[in-house]
Amino acid sequence: MYERESGEEIDPSSLVVTQNLALDQLYEVVAKDYALSDTMHVLARLLNRDAVNLDVFVKKTRQLGREQFFTRMHIQKIAENLR
Repeated sequence: MYERESGEEIDPSSLVVTQNLALDQLYEVVAKDYALSDTMHVLARLLNRDAVNLDVFVKKTRQLGREQFFTRMHIQKIAENLR
């Protein structure tokens, strides 16, 4: 409706911009954390369906878990700097 009335198109990415670069970074890192969790859940489902063997599951889950650990440390560090 706004576009019709004003004749101006809105860039959707401009609606999701924060006032602070640290908040932008925090949003990205939190999204990465959720993506890592989702990936581990998918791996577990694949294991239950016998679509992936146990060795691959353990190896990938450990890699993802390690990456998630460091991602969560990064989240805490950013959050501490925002206080």
